[in-house]
Amino acid sequence: MLNILKNLKRKRKKKNSFVHRGTVITIGVIAAVAALVYFYVEKRSYHDYEILQTSEQEDVVSTGYEEMANGILRYSPDGASLVNSSMEAYWSVLYEMKNPVADIKGDRAVVADQDGTLIEIFDKDGETGSVTTSYNIVKARVSSKGMVAAILDGGDATWINFYSSDGTLIAENQTHVADPGYPMDVAISDNSEIMMVTYQFVEGSQTTSYVAFYNFGDVGQSEDDHIVSGYTYEGVVIPQVEYIDATRSVALKDNGFTTYSGAQIPKEGTTVEVKKEIVSTFFDENTIGIGSYAVQIGELKVGAIVAVNALGDIYDHHSGRIIAGLLNEDRNSFADSAKLLYQSYEVRENKFTGNTTIGTIITNAKFDKSQLCKIAGMTHNGYARSIRPVHTSADGDSIYALSVGTVAADCDMVGTLAADVMSEAILCAVRSAKSAYGYPALRDLNF
Repeated sequence: MLNILKNLKRKRKKKNSFVHRGTVITIGVIAAVAALVYFYVEKRSYHDYEILQTSEQEDVVSTGYEEMANGILRYSPDGASLVNSSMEAYWSVLYEMKNPVADIKGDRAVVADQDGTLIEIFDKDGETGSVTTSYNIVKARVSSKGMVAAILDGGDATWINFYSSDGTLIAENQTHVADPGYPMDVAISDNSEIMMVTYQFVEGSQTTSYVAFYNFGDVGQSEDDHIVSGYTYEGVVIPQVEYIDATRSVALKDNGFTTYSGAQIPKEGTTVEVKKEIVSTFFDENTIGIGSYAVQIGELKVGAIVAVNALGDIYDHHSGRIIAGLLNEDRNSFADSAKLLYQSYEVRENKFTGNTTIGTIITNAKFDKSQLCKIAGMTHNGYARSIRPVHTSADGDSIYALSVGTVAADCDMVGTLAADVMSEAILCAVRSAKSAYGYPALRDLNF
């Protein structure tokens, strides 16, 4: 389970966003339960294949894209650049990495060679610093002021190093697997003085998590290893920690989350536990939520993955209220796309056609191709509940169904359940979206 969570965390940073006419809706990775993913990736065997379509694409696998400042950070094994929406570069920096990963905070960025030794630090004007580490990099995070925290794997010992924006080493902390455990994640406060680290210790069948706060300001100078507060959690996995704002942070657990507050000495606050399996998370300054949706009934598991960029408005199917879509001219309410469509039946030749909603249903039930096609068709009912208008000529709406198990289940039951799961996945996608390119997301709307 621990390895699955770690893999999911690595993948979480891969983000794409789609610009809607009035709001921004990011890809909602509403993954199936971890066991399903594990089955699919590790256990599935393929004995035959059919080539349906071939196309040539460049720069897909090796290059990553992240929103940064007023542009897009484009990074690959060969270098990084900040580009505009037309892919015109503001600046470009060359380097050599095998597996680059990036972390962004406002107009600051760090690109690190995962399992390598090179760290590159950037701001909106270009490179500010470069670091060659003594040990392989596990993870690197950046603050809004350009400070960088890096987890380094030294074999029996692990190092957590803290660097300034120009790459100067500020502090280094050696940890051991036996005490306090293996570092899972790290986060930096907005003032760049506090570093939050989650450790995982496993002894036999018992797992323990430890959350530590390191203060590199005046308050932490008199403390051993700069640790000003720490909290231990028995039987819990904490794969992710984040700073919400200047004084508040959160530890995201496998069974919920715990908040902390304090500018210098963070104190434990609210703890929330959930009964469902958590695969991914989202949060902002005001909200912490669970950004995943999957259902289990007995041995049957059904989950959804969806990318939402619909022409139509997005509805909360529980309340019937529009939560994302076309804004009115004053940008203070939704215009209701369907009502505007009804105002004229004249033929329109200049429709915007860059829309699509693409989803996948994953289940551990055993189905053949014809049954999966039926389930995919029934899942479109989830689109209809949540998107209006839906399936227009300007949309490329598609749903795919995937069977990765051997559980015997009724096709109609799974199809009905899949529609419900897809509706919830669409809601999670919208609620986890972040504003971009001048378009507000749901979390930033004030009406």
